[in-house]
Amino acid sequence: MKALLFKEFQMTFNWKTFVSYIALLFLIGTIFGHIQVALFAFTFALMHSSILEDDINDADVFINSLPVSRRMVVASKFLATMIEVALMLGTVYGSKIIVPLFSDLNWQTALLTFAGALILIGFYYTCYYVFGLKLLNVILVILFIMATVVFPILLNLNYLTKLIQIIQFLSEGIGLVIATSSSLLLVIVFYVISYKVYQRKEF
Repeated sequence: MKALLFKEFQMTFNWKTFVSYIALLFLIGTIFGHIQVALFAFTFALMHSSILEDDINDADVFINSLPVSRRMVVASKFLATMIEVALMLGTVYGSKIIVPLFSDLNWQTALLTFAGALILIGFYYTCYYVFGLKLLNVILVILFIMATVVFPILLNLNYLTKLIQIIQFLSEGIGLVIATSSSLLLVIVFYVISYKVYQRKEF
């Protein structure tokens, strides 16, 4: 598992990546006061970079020849991305001690943001293992188009206000517990689906 995690970190997370995304998060936080969108974009970039590297290097064929279980291969992708996202979020949250930015980011919103990132990680990797890279790209394009069309409609129907109220509820007390536990449960379900599909594939 250590070797698999190291492979993931080598492919996707070096000091240049860390510095560039910290700069991006600070820039967005300074201008807009929110870093959630930037963090989700960072999570997506990490995952897409990882699977593109695997596809280019035929990593599945290589890994299949190694004495590691496919369950560990899938687990390393999930775990490595979660560690990287937690590191980035922790760095930004800790920076408030030195630089008074991100006034909206307290430990509750940080935890809720991480919970959202867990769901994104689980959904993305599950789609990749179930549908493959080419179909995943099609799905992402469809989701992007839907988001650009549906979001303005929601704004006109005042659903955004209700969404904000839900997020505020989830960031406090029992709502935060429900959101965090639900995201953990979902990412476990996504992981189980992913490795079961991956185990059945032939290379």
